[in-house]
Amino acid sequence: MQDFDIISTTQGSLWRLRPQGEIDIDARPAVHRALGRRPATARDLAVDMTEVSFMDIVGLQLMARVDTDARSHGLGVTFTGWQRQPRHLLAVAGDFIRVGTALSSPYARDAA
Repeated sequence: MQDFDIISTTQGSLWRLRPQGEIDIDARPAVHRALGRRPATARDLAVDMTEVSFMDIVGLQLMARVDTDARSHGLGVTFTGWQRQPRHLLAVAGDFIRVGTALSSPYARDAA
């Protein structure tokens, strides 16, 4: 298992986060610390995922938390540099969410 860290930099109103390592449950404290250090001058957040080779479902939840937290403070958010495995997880999760939404839709009918 690779250690996890988040490099945080600010340039004007742009706050940049660059996660490094594997994003799983062990990454939770570092993610929460990074969110707690949001610069007051930040208006936009850019998350560079280039150095993340692995992310599990907890990691996906953590990245969703980064997005939700930043947006709740009025920041514009972009994620870039998704590697193969995390990108695959996003695709699978997206398919799952779409299926779950379709199944709970009032238009869904049981096959009878």
